[in-house]
Amino acid sequence: GADVTRFRRPRIRPALTEAGTGTAVTGSNRLLVILGAEGAHMDWFRLPLRRLCCAGLVIGLQKIDEAFLPGFCRLIQNSTGVGAIPLLGSKNLDTGRFYLGNAARKIEVEPHKAGEDLKTIHPVSKRVDWREGTRYWLELLSDRLGSKLGVFFLSAAHSLDPDLVERLQRSRARLILSRRNGVVCTELVDSIQRHAR
Repeated sequence: GADVTRFRRPRIRPALTEAGTGTAVTGSNRLLVILGAEGAHMDWFRLPLRRLCCAGLVIGLQKIDEAFLPGFCRLIQNSTGVGAIPLLGSKNLDTGRFYLGNAARKIEVEPHKAGEDLKTIHPVSKRVDWREGTRYWLELLSDRLGSKLGVFFLSAAHSLDPDLVERLQRSRARLILSRRNGVVCTELVDSIQRHAR
């Protein structure tokens, strides 16, 4: 289902600054989830991750085998200068860093202290279908965070169910779509445009 005319050769250059945490907004309780699967592997290097991480917590969910996550995170960190952490096992989450995982594992989240919406992620299941896992993550985070959640959709050959799009909108989560002519596989972006109000 990929549009091969949109394939581009990557130009990955080392970051000019040392990898670090950036200048995160202290106490920010906003979360941006970046969701991408087929055709999105190079998008992570084009995103303004340093700027996004300065505005709050950023979690990327890519359809990539967990064995490749540490190496892929090193590539992202070396090319963007943003601390990129693989989501493997339980993690305490800090603003100013980028966490990359695979949505194909269900999670539990817990606050770190009173007044915080999200601090620790614990994987609680074996692998599930990526589409099922994506639904689980988005339902859990939109129920927990509501309008503090933003979801940025990249390329994927999967769609979101209409009731999930409606649920995200009811929770007042912010839905951000990539330009359709800039994604390799448009099913994900198209499904949201079809069902969003």
